[in-house]
Amino acid sequence: MRLTVKSIVAQAAQKTGVKQEYIELMKASEGYFWCGKAGATFSESLAYNRLSDVSMERWIEDFEHRVNEVMSGLGMSEYAHFNDYIESIDWNVEFE
Repeated sequence: MRLTVKSIVAQAAQKTGVKQEYIELMKASEGYFWCGKAGATFSESLAYNRLSDVSMERWIEDFEHRVNEVMSGLGMSEYAHFNDYIESIDWNVEFE
């Protein structure tokens, strides 16, 4: 399988059950970052310099690790799944 942003995001969603619309992977000068609603919850979002730096399995392990880190930081929470946590956040930003 060729590594593309689309294929990595699709596999991350499939393997973790996180809704695909919550996962983004974007390129900046420093490398690829997990973005979107999922990435916004991560303490660190920089993943790798190039898509081909690691295998698909490693991309998915990286995403899973970050999700698990967020969920464990919530302790004994009312969120049964990461999607529940994302959906509990008020994403509306108001500027004065």
